Formats: sequence, C-alpha cells, structure tokens
Amino acid sequence: MRIFTRMSVAFVISLIAAVMFLSSTISSTSAGNWPQWRGPEGQGVSRETGLPVEWSATTDRGILTCLNAKTGELVYEGGRVPIPATFTASPVAFDGKILLTSEDGDTFMVRAGPKHELLGSNTVGEPVYASPAIADGRIFIRGENNLYAIGN
Repeated sequence: MRIFTRMSVAFVISLIAAVMFLSSTISSTSAGNWPQWRGPEGQGVSRETGLPVEWSATTDRGILTCLNAKTGELVYEGGRVPIPATFTASPVAFDGKILLTSEDGDTFMVRAGPKHELLGSNTVGEPVYASPAIADGRIFIRGENNLYAIGN
C-alpha cells in the first residue's frame, strides 16, 4: 500500500471533484464555445468527451492517465511531458486540448482524447504556481512576477 502526503491526497481529491464536475455536464455546446462566464448556459459545465480525466495519484511530475468517464475503463496511462517537470497548477481543459503548466513556467498542450499526443509547448520564463485561466479567447497565466494574456 502506498502512503500519500497531505498535498498528494488534497490534489487527488481536487482532481476527483473536477472530474465529477466535468462528467455531470448538461450543455450540448462544445467546450470550445464558452461565450460567457461559466459557459454557454451559465452552468460552468461541458459535454466535451475523451478528456484525460485522472492525474497520477502518486506524483506531481506530469504523468497522465486517461480513463473513460462513464465506465472507468483505462484508455491509456503513462503519457508524459517531454522534459522533467513538477506541477502545482491544475490541468485546464478547453477546445479539445489540455494545458499543463509546470512550476518552471513551461506550458504543455496535449490533445484531449484516447491517445496521448503533445501538440506543443511554450514558456513564460518565470515560475508559475497558479492554474491557467481561459477567457475571451485568451489563456491567462500568472507567473511569479507577471500576468500573461496569450491569444487574440
């Protein structure tokens, strides 16, 4: 039996709550079309499917596991970012993608779906501990010293 630290247990509980929240969607609109705060119907939910729905329960090193949200069936496990990294920020799902932002300020974009596919990465060049936010077609990343708005 593995022993989890308080931080690991809290992280897993937060992730489970987020997965339950995402899987209880009521809107039929794509996750990429959120024209207002909390989504198209103001409910803060999405019907996006095929998303990686579980973060590794034993590490914060960016290892992804994808489960079928309805059946619990394992789709894939062991998906990794290309460089060693530690993650404090929560993964963020939008427009068929998952953003993973490391403490080093590197953001990795992974395609949401049944196959682990890294779409790209970028860095803000400073530590990042907060989860990215998505609004008005932009990705907002709060670094240690700066706030970045990426997009149109």
